[in-house]
Amino acid sequence: MTEADPLAMKATVVLDKPSDWKKWLFLRKDGAERNQLWMYVDPSLSNDQVKKIESERPLEKEPQDFCTRRLPQENEEISILDLTDKEAAQYELWLKVFIRQEAVWLKKERALRDFNHEISRTIASRHIHLITNCPTAYDQLKTLKKHLCPSTSERNYQLRVHYQSMLSQPKRGNLDSWFEDWIETTRLMKEAALPEVAGNRAQEDFIQAVQGLDDSWATQQLTELVRKDQNEAPFTAISELVAEYRSHYRRVRPIASSLGTFATLGLAPQQEKGEKDQLPTCLDGKKHRF
Repeated sequence: MTEADPLAMKATVVLDKPSDWKKWLFLRKDGAERNQLWMYVDPSLSNDQVKKIESERPLEKEPQDFCTRRLPQENEEISILDLTDKEAAQYELWLKVFIRQEAVWLKKERALRDFNHEISRTIASRHIHLITNCPTAYDQLKTLKKHLCPSTSERNYQLRVHYQSMLSQPKRGNLDSWFEDWIETTRLMKEAALPEVAGNRAQEDFIQAVQGLDDSWATQQLTELVRKDQNEAPFTAISELVAEYRSHYRRVRPIASSLGTFATLGLAPQQEKGEKDQLPTCLDGKKHRF
């Protein structure tokens, strides 16, 4: 990954705690794969399986390696001028191929050094000590995985706890992030085959969670879900259901949803000064502060 990598600049995740690991590793893997580097740094591979870039560097040769008419004497230096026309042609052909191969290798080696920098740049400073004695990016990822990658049971527990927190309706200003949370968390739970999202359980939980925002929509969807369950027909996927409600909410409550977005960005309009500074009417029939 190069320092100018647009993905790294637009979507940087700092690895600070175990819950950051999956997103952080995804971004690192994405950058590495675009430079054909993942097979050199993949922390899931053993030390024997991971590729070593040092072993792939093209080997240099000297003109004397192409001299076939006689063996050079000890300490004798042979230049291209000492070669026959045939030997010189072979040397020049090899040199052209070598220059191209070395350029490719140097580019990959430079990208790997940039990737090394990307690791140290995107982990919390309190974890830097973990990788100070790791000479390669592979060693660094392996060490970080050991300390910060949650076990399957830990990950599942975190997902369950977070899922329970999503069942509570958020403040209106955080609705967009809440919708995204529903999509991502239920996807991860389905990948982990957790029973909380089996069948239509996640859809039912989401419908009940938004009932306080729009009882009419929730009642309609819940009725449809029950009907589909009775007929053993598939119901709308949770990601599509969330997207459908998000679109519905923006249509029926455009002002509220806009204000919610502005509030999330810190751009909510302030109260009119006249409303904010309204003064009570005094006994003398005038308005004044004292």
